[in-house]
Amino acid sequence: MKKIQYVSILMVALAVSSCSNFGEDDGVQLSKDAVGFLGTVVSDEGSRTAYEDTDTSVKVAWEKRDKIGVFAEVGGTATCANYAYMTSTEGASSEFWVVSGAETVEWTDENSSHDFYAYYPYVKAAADVHAVPVTLPSEQEWDENDQLAHFDGIDFMYASALGKTKSEVGEGNTIPLAFKHLFSIIQVRVRASQFVEVTSMKVRCKDEN
Repeated sequence: MKKIQYVSILMVALAVSSCSNFGEDDGVQLSKDAVGFLGTVVSDEGSRTAYEDTDTSVKVAWEKRDKIGVFAEVGGTATCANYAYMTSTEGASSEFWVVSGAETVEWTDENSSHDFYAYYPYVKAAADVHAVPVTLPSEQEWDENDQLAHFDGIDFMYASALGKTKSEVGEGNTIPLAFKHLFSIIQVRVRASQFVEVTSMKVRCKDEN
């Protein structure tokens, strides 16, 4: 009996990673108030996505030159909106540093409470932290020879670090950001009672839960 396997993503999880020391190699001079971030990809409780590359999970990692968008608020007032930050290393965790010196997240003072929000992948048009545009195609192509290839293009992750102060974090230290996935992966396995060739398949979920 021939087993046919099809993977359809309704909600995704994958992605991301590296560059260089921006202050030196890219010629960006950072002020002492510049904020750096350490982004880690995590899985929500009950999610089928994780770091391990097993039969029931997907290996998630940052890749070279991945970009995130960063927002910052102090007392509910935005101090920066959608500044692009880029990975410095590959792997499940990576430091993120500024892409442009003109758009650098900075501390406003030593003791004010700062809220930081980030998302992946970076979208230049995202101006509102409460309304970042996200799209997920209803039809997704799956390549049997490279089953994870299309994930990073349609993944969406988000993270926040709330109530941080410069005196607490320390000058020059990065702020941890634990990224979670908005989407999940659904894998559908089909067994036929006889040999049959299938060139396409549609999967519809009728239960809103």
